[in-house]
This record gives sequence, C-alpha cells and structure tokens, in this order.
Amino acid sequence: MESRVEEVLVDREEEVVDREGEVVDREEEVDIIPEDPTLYALAYDLFDKAMNGQWEKVVEVYRSSENAYDLRITKMGDTALHLAVSDEETKVVLDLLEIIGDNAFNILKIKNNKGNTPLHLAAALGDVKLCHAMAIKAKTLVSLRNNQDETPLFLAALNGKEEAFVCLHSHCGPNCYSFRARNGNTILHAAMSGEYFRKFISPAYSSQYSISIQKQ
Repeated sequence: MESRVEEVLVDREEEVVDREGEVVDREEEVDIIPEDPTLYALAYDLFDKAMNGQWEKVVEVYRSSENAYDLRITKMGDTALHLAVSDEETKVVLDLLEIIGDNAFNILKIKNNKGNTPLHLAAALGDVKLCHAMAIKAKTLVSLRNNQDETPLFLAALNGKEEAFVCLHSHCGPNCYSFRARNGNTILHAAMSGEYFRKFISPAYSSQYSISIQKQ
C-alpha cells in the first residue's frame, strides 16, 4: 500500500513512512520518544494498527485514551491523524476529529519532522472534506508553514487541487496570500508553475492575488 500523498510530495521530500510492499521495519519506524512504558506501548499499538490498515481499531484506541491524540508514532514524527490523512481515510479522520472534540486545534497544529500538519497533507491530496473539517477548527491552520515555508493553501495551488484551494481560500485570513515559500514563490507562482493558473484565477478572487503581488 503506497500512500498517494507520497506521490504528491515526492518531488520535494519524502513525507511519510515508506510502506511499499507492506514491508516495514517496525522497530525502526515506531517513534521511541515516549519514555513512559505505557505511552510507548500505546504508540506502538497505534502504529501497528495503522500499518495494517486497521483504522476502525485506531478509532477505538482514540475513544479509549486521550493520550493517543498527540502521540508521534513514526520516525517521521507523524501522529495517527497524519497517517490517516495520507492514507486517504477520510471517514476515519472525521471520526478522530469528532472524538478529539474541543481540543482539535491543539492536535491539528502538530507538525511532523517536515513541518507538515495533517491539513498540509489534506491540501496536497485535495481532500475537500478534510480541508473544511480542519480549517473550521481554526483559520490559522490554513496559514501554518512547513519547513519549506509552504502553507496548506500554497500546497493546494502547487498541486492543482482546485476544490481544496477554493475551500481553504474561504477560510483565509487577510494575510493568506502574502506568504512566500522558501524558494521565494508565492501562491500565484505555485499555480503558474503547475500550469493551473487559468483554473484558479477567477473574478471572485483574482483581485486578492493582484493586491498580494503588489505588496511583494
């Protein structure tokens, strides 16, 4: 099982654990940051279930223990939410968000070792339902930057995910378009580089781009 988010982000940097051929060195991959034996066992249990596609059991773990919410369970620093998003388990992610409840923002802002939040991954994949479900928890999630200074909105544009882009645009704060990635590109540059310029530029929000560019 190869996660499609890897295909989306592979040109820049590997994003999630390599699951090609279902061959995974579990002792190597599981994150050993939790020093407490109980937390380590919980992290390993989540990792094992996620790697085997047992997402209903992952949901059960979340229902039974709040300690599972923020555990990083891979050497890449991914939480179970990161992995569920990258596996395109939309319903599972929605279930996990419901379980987390009022604390969702604090969990959703957790970044993996590449600086990506679950929303970064959802945006890159173009999962509109998840983009909306996460963004409504806090608009600031749309503007969080990864290690390449890319926001979820930027990644949606870069990968030509029109519906996800429009969704995240609707949750944007006033400075969404003023950000530049580490290579100096703006969101407009990202859309143009992927030949998505005509798709994204419409009368509804072309003025936003124009204003942003003039300020650069």
